[in-house]
Amino acid sequence: MKGFILRYKNEEIKIAAKDDLAMIDVLENKGKRRLSVVLFDYANSTRSIYDPVSLDTGDKLEVELTEIEEISQPTEGVKDDAIKRTTKSKLEMFLELEND
Repeated sequence: MKGFILRYKNEEIKIAAKDDLAMIDVLENKGKRRLSVVLFDYANSTRSIYDPVSLDTGDKLEVELTEIEEISQPTEGVKDDAIKRTTKSKLEMFLELEND
């Protein structure tokens, strides 16, 4: 299945999201930066969290889009019934945002 490989400081995280959502976030709090990877599985209402990685200024990371046969094991898996795919069209979502 389609996915991506995230490479950073000799480590690799392999993520694949079939009809799901995978996110890579860079967060900064109190001068410390970290990279967070989360996979949302709509079919099972679960969230898979991968260990955050500390980032330093000048660090480089590589993201490769590719076919993934086996994903990396998440650090934590959380059952979350709030994870549901929206059935609204893009136009409906736009009109709601416009009204807000």
